[in-house]
Amino acid sequence: MNRKYELMVIYRAEDDNGYQEGNDWVTEKVQSYQGQVTKLDPWGLRRLAYPIEKRTQAYYSVFQIELPVENLDEFSQDLKVDERILRFMITRGE
Repeated sequence: MNRKYELMVIYRAEDDNGYQEGNDWVTEKVQSYQGQVTKLDPWGLRRLAYPIEKRTQAYYSVFQIELPVENLDEFSQDLKVDERILRFMITRGE
C-alpha cells in the first residue's frame, strides 16, 4: 500500500549542477522503491536559519511522494548516506 509523504531535502550549496543531480537521484531512488514523485518544488538557494557544517546557504527542494510503507526505512537510510544532502525531513502527507 502506497502512502503519501512530503520530503524536504537540503543540499550542500556547491553548484546548481549538483543540486539538479540531487533532485534526479532522489526521484530515481523513490522509483526504485516502487514509489513515485507526484510533485517537485525546487526552492533554490536559501539562507540557512543557523550554520550547518559551517555553511550558511544551501539548496532546498520539496517533494510530494507516494511510497510503500515497508520501503520508507530503507529509503530514509539511503538519504542519510548521500553526501550531497545536509538534512532531510519526511512527513506524512494527507
